[in-house]
Amino acid sequence: MQSMLGRICGIVVFCVVVVAPPALAKYLVRDADGGPPVEFTVMIEKVKLKESRKRVAKSGLPKPKKGHERRTFYYSGSEKRVKFERLQTATGEVLIEGIYASVDPLSTVAALVKRDDGVWGIVDIPTGTFRPLPDASWYYTSFNGAAPAVLLIGSSQPDGTFRYCFTGADGECEKWVDRVAGDISAELEDGPSGFIFQTRIVMNRLTPEGQKYSSSFDWNGNALLEKAPPVVPVHSANPKNLKQRVLHSVLYNLGPFDHPLGDYSTNLYWPMDKNGAPIEATENFKGLFPLFLANKKGETFETAGQAGGGAAGYVIVYEQDGTRTFEIAPNNKYAASVIYHNDSNYRWSDLYYKNMRNNDYFDTYRFAVKRDGRDESKAWYPVEYDDRQESLHKFLEEAWNSDEGYADPVVAIDTRYAKNTAAAKAAQDAADARYKQRKDALAALKSRGGTMSVGGDLCGAAYNFTVGRTDEASRLFFQAYYGYDGEVCRYLPTSLYSAMMQSKVVQEEQAPPPPEPENDFASAMKAWNDQLDQDRSSRQGKSLRCYVNQGKRTCYYN
Repeated sequence: MQSMLGRICGIVVFCVVVVAPPALAKYLVRDADGGPPVEFTVMIEKVKLKESRKRVAKSGLPKPKKGHERRTFYYSGSEKRVKFERLQTATGEVLIEGIYASVDPLSTVAALVKRDDGVWGIVDIPTGTFRPLPDASWYYTSFNGAAPAVLLIGSSQPDGTFRYCFTGADGECEKWVDRVAGDISAELEDGPSGFIFQTRIVMNRLTPEGQKYSSSFDWNGNALLEKAPPVVPVHSANPKNLKQRVLHSVLYNLGPFDHPLGDYSTNLYWPMDKNGAPIEATENFKGLFPLFLANKKGETFETAGQAGGGAAGYVIVYEQDGTRTFEIAPNNKYAASVIYHNDSNYRWSDLYYKNMRNNDYFDTYRFAVKRDGRDESKAWYPVEYDDRQESLHKFLEEAWNSDEGYADPVVAIDTRYAKNTAAAKAAQDAADARYKQRKDALAALKSRGGTMSVGGDLCGAAYNFTVGRTDEASRLFFQAYYGYDGEVCRYLPTSLYSAMMQSKVVQEEQAPPPPEPENDFASAMKAWNDQLDQDRSSRQGKSLRCYVNQGKRTCYYN
């Protein structure tokens, strides 16, 4: 994946060269006559300072004012030299002489160039005519020769979005992309949302109502995916500069993952391949999410990335006949590879996070896995983490093979991290008592009827609501929930939900539901488009119910 972009300039006069050009760079450009793409070469010349001034004067280009030169200097011994770039065909025919500080070909008739005074513009190759770029942001990429080079020109709009155009062979705007979101950039802190892959560009955009989605385009500005879920970058720290983030994956954000994970909540994501296309799903693949074990308070996967969040890999989610299972792929940075080359291969029936809350700055998580086919009293096992990602392999293997275990994931985690043997035994004794209490309370909820199945957010809100309440429904739900909310969320008493409504712990309001992730990306994308385009009044035979908990609104159909 390339950064966005090869060369980046904006309204303020500045330019960043992301990758220093080699002495010889090959480009693929479009043929202005409609033929197949043509290969051009850019040669770098290092010219003596005196000779460079003669070249600029002879060319008729504006001479830069003293102190305003935008040049790249080199030294040969004590002699100062100036860099110029020359454009030529694959056979060596010179198209643009070495009089510009930078040359980036666009087509057989136009090239993006930078003059010696720092002004960027388009040169008409047949005539040599120079026209400055408009006062707007622009983005250029050569796709490393895998597709014809692209120049995008655009600017911010009054509503905070960006509008960009794909230029044609002559460097003039040809195809427009509106409402580009401006909140994510591949490598830069600021800039429009976009990612360049081998032969395509992916941008986040906004509907007029403010809902985010993504679109994919080929080098010619043709839409490959017009409306798909929004994309987010996955970063890691540069080991040579920990303050610098390195982009290694881009994921489709499928929205909130509705499976309860204890103290941790996450969205579900769908990986892209190295050309920015959604990967083809393996059997029963639902999506994945980052295996976070520590992150700064208030930061999320999208805002922190792996550099700021301490992610140790990915959790791969599968679903078959309504039953979800999980695989953990530690140390894997390229997200698309984990579903094909996961070196763990242990399949867990559930996963539970506990926030250890050991300081005010970081949330530190520990987690336990549930093993299928074990006695319920020994189903859960804690996975230790000692801040070394490579150790996760060892601890996952231990969890898979151990004959020991716990009925309660919280106790499993507490016991693993207890400071001494006495504390561990006390934790286990407490677990045994809580397990029996939970089992009895859950059985009572199942037998009493009048219950409803709810998502993790509402389930957690219901648990908080029951604290200190003495009615039977609250007491049973509180006891059944304690330590593990997974199964009890399917048996929330309707009388308890009504009490929450009356107390305004949750509030009903009309709002569209979040898109529901499907078992394959085609279904997920269809659901996303349906949710963007459908008329809300077309939903027949279902009642929309929404609740608000701690300022977060969640809706579902019942």
